[in-house]
Amino acid sequence: MKHFVAKVLVGVALCLGLLVPPAGKLLAAADPDEPALLQANRALEKAIGSGDRAPLTALLDEDFLWTSLDGRTHSKEEMISNLPKAVVSSADSGAQVTEHSYGPVALLLVHSANGNAHTLSVYVKRSGGWRLLLMNEIADNRVSQPWQSAGADDDPNATTRCVHACQIFPFQPLTAAENAAIFSWQNQPIATGSNDPERFDRFVGDEWVSYGNAGGTVTKAEEMATLTKARQGGDLGRFKGNPPPDPILGNPPPVKWGRLWDFGSVVVMLDRDPARNGTLSSSTRVWVNKADTYQCVVAFHMSAGRDQ
Repeated sequence: MKHFVAKVLVGVALCLGLLVPPAGKLLAAADPDEPALLQANRALEKAIGSGDRAPLTALLDEDFLWTSLDGRTHSKEEMISNLPKAVVSSADSGAQVTEHSYGPVALLLVHSANGNAHTLSVYVKRSGGWRLLLMNEIADNRVSQPWQSAGADDDPNATTRCVHACQIFPFQPLTAAENAAIFSWQNQPIATGSNDPERFDRFVGDEWVSYGNAGGTVTKAEEMATLTKARQGGDLGRFKGNPPPDPILGNPPPVKWGRLWDFGSVVVMLDRDPARNGTLSSSTRVWVNKADTYQCVVAFHMSAGRDQ
């Protein structure tokens, strides 16, 4: 199930980071689905490199969306028309590729040899085989000026209440899985805003890692250590021990646009957050049902481009 989230009023920017490859499987692992997935990925990269539109058209999902280095999101038709050169390919010398399989959804993360360029590809298993649903590219230091959230100090219309992700998501999920993923998303900023490692652990998978061109890599272990140290030192975070429903949150950015895909045990989301200076942060997040809790397993962010 998929649908749009239109002009959401307030949001929370989660999961900022850049890169150390996450704990995953190298593509040579023995999962029986991986040969077909790897073959599809290589065929797609070859089609992009050679400009062969026929196989590219077949390998892209009908819902395909591509977030480029300028932070803009492009359709399948635009991808086929433009044939962009990938910021990094699995065939590049020294490239490191990891894979996470979650039944109908698989994640491929490709990292350049110098660690400065990264691509997340979200593949979905259709009746005809693996199809690329989402591709998100980032490169270090790609933004000319730091991304800044719209906030109460410089925007009289901004809110300081955590409404979008923490307390109220002004959008009705259409399925139980979507509802569970949104609930998980709501709890992440509450956990980080309260320096609550137990809550963070519940809603984030052990393999979770956050990438972004505007900061450093954040793994679950690193975030847990930060929250634990702060809590042990008596730091209750920006919520000051008073998390939602009555939070005090520092200037969350709005979410302008979003789209959800429900694959049952896996929920995928792409959203775009505009900033005060007119730039956009485009983010891909994936949640997986683990022991009846949808946990975030990856977050991929590109902060760049002008609002559209």
